[in-house]
Parts: sequence; C-alpha cells; structure tokens
Amino acid sequence: MNLLLPNRKNREIELKKPCSVWKLLRDLEINPETVIVIVNGALATPDVMINDSDYVEIRPAVSGG
Repeated sequence: MNLLLPNRKNREIELKKPCSVWKLLRDLEINPETVIVIVNGALATPDVMINDSDYVEIRPAVSGG
C-alpha cells in the first residue's frame, strides 16, 4: 500500500491482509480525531477496509473560523 503521511512523506507499507482505517491509524499511533483519511481518492470512515493495492492519504484535520 502506498501511504502519504501527515508530514507529507510517502511510505510503502505491505499489508498481509486487509485492515480497517481504524486499525491502520492505531498501528501507526495516530489519533483518529486529528486526521482525515482518503482511500483511492474518497474520504474514508474508520470502518473502511484497506487492501495492499490501495493508495491512502492521511491528512491533518484543519478547523477554524
């Protein structure tokens, strides 16, 4: 899986089996409340399953007024 992290660094991760967005964030020690996750160009909820062939972007959540 090709992964773009919040620090804008690309990283290649091999998944032995599909995993959820929630598990990926937990394994990477990223607080899910601080990021949004995009899988293959679509916004993903924590229950979306990720496969090894997917492109995943983890972006910082930005808020303000």
